[in-house]
Amino acid sequence: MLAQVLLTIVVAEPLQLEDLFARVRCSWPYRDLSRSLFDRVLDMLAGRYADSRIRELRPRLTIDRVRGTLTARKGSDRVLYMAGGTIADRGYFALRHQDTGAKIGDLDEEFVWERSIGDTFVLGAQSWQIQRITHNDVMVRPGRGRTAALAPFWRADKRDRGFFVSQRTVELLESVANRLRDPARPQELRASHRLEPEAAGELIRYIEGQRAATGGKLPRRDRLLVEVCRGGRVAPGMRQVILHSFWGGAVHRPLGLALAAAWEERHGEVLDVFHDDGCLLAIVPEDFGVRELLALAAPEQIEELLRRKLENTGFFGAQFRVAAQAALLLPRAGFGKRTPLWLHRQRSKALLETVASYGDFPVVVEAWRACLRDEFDLIHLKAQLARVADGSIELDEVVTESPSPLA
Repeated sequence: MLAQVLLTIVVAEPLQLEDLFARVRCSWPYRDLSRSLFDRVLDMLAGRYADSRIRELRPRLTIDRVRGTLTARKGSDRVLYMAGGTIADRGYFALRHQDTGAKIGDLDEEFVWERSIGDTFVLGAQSWQIQRITHNDVMVRPGRGRTAALAPFWRADKRDRGFFVSQRTVELLESVANRLRDPARPQELRASHRLEPEAAGELIRYIEGQRAATGGKLPRRDRLLVEVCRGGRVAPGMRQVILHSFWGGAVHRPLGLALAAAWEERHGEVLDVFHDDGCLLAIVPEDFGVRELLALAAPEQIEELLRRKLENTGFFGAQFRVAAQAALLLPRAGFGKRTPLWLHRQRSKALLETVASYGDFPVVVEAWRACLRDEFDLIHLKAQLARVADGSIELDEVVTESPSPLA
C-alpha cells in the first residue's frame, strides 16, 4: 500500500525526501512509520533490487542522493493508473444475463478458459448457456431443454474462522448436548437462535449421531476430543488422528504447519496434516501417541517452526502475490486485457524466488506480517497448547472404525 501511496505523490510532483516522509506520516495509518521502512520501500521503487534482471523490479522513480529529491520515471504514471487500486486479482469472471446485463454470480477463471460459446452448465438450480465471453464477463441465457452435465467450481478465498467465534460454536455444542433428550429443546433453539423447526431437529440429530460414533463423548472448551480412526484410505501401519478442538482455522492452520515442520525435522519425511475450523487431522504411524504429536509443537517453538516451513507453502505464496500486486510489482498487461491468474501466479513465484535472498525486501516482510498477524492467531494457539500441557484442557481419546460425523 505504501508503495502506491509514495509513487502517487511523486508522480504528481517531485519532492524532497524529508518533505515526503513528513507528509506521509501526517496520514493516520502511517503515523508510526519508521524511517528505515520508508527508505526500504523507496529503495524498492528506485530499483535497488533491479540487478536481478527481473522485469518487475525495474525502477519506478529516481532518488537524487546529493540534492535529496525524488522524481518519477517515465511511464510510472501509466503503471500506477493501470494498477486500478490495491485489490489483487482473484481470477473470477462475472456471470451476467445476456439481455439485461444483471450479475448472476462469479465463475472461476480456470472453468471459463475451458468453455466455448454455446456450452451449457449449471449454477445453483438453473442451467445457463454461454452466449459471449469478454475479458471480464460471461454472458448467458437460461439453457432450457438442454443437458447440462458441467458445473463450475468456485473456490474463493476461504477465510479461517477466528478463535472467538469458534469458542462460541463449541459453547453452543455444549449447551445443546446437555439436554438432547429434552422435548422442549427444539423449541428453545427456535426461539434463541431463530432456527427453523427442521433445522433445530437436524442439529439435534447431528449431535446425537456424533455422540453415538464417539461413545457419548463430545468436544468441549475444556476437553480436546481425540478421534483415532482405523478406517479410511491410509497406508498399512498408519492411522488417522483427528483433534476435535474447535479452536478455529486461524489457530489450526499455524498449528498444522508447525507440526509438519517439527515432524519433518525429526523424522525426515512429510507429515500429512489437514485442517478446518473445527478440527485438525494428521496421518501418523500406529505406534505414535497423541501427546507425542502435540508435544512436537511446544508454545515457545511455534515461531521458529513457522520460519522453517511457511515460506515454502502455497498459503505464503498467495499472500506474497497479493502484496506484490498492490506494490506495483506485477503490473497488468494493459487496458482491456486480462492477465490469466495462472500467469500472475507464475510471475509471482519467479519474483519470490528472486527476492527471497534479500532479508529486507519489503514485500516479503509484508507477506510474513500478513500471515503471522492477520491470518494466524498465534496468541490463542500458544495459550491453548499451554493449557493442554498443564492439564487445563483434558485429552479424551476415542477409537472409531470410520470417521465420525464431525470428522
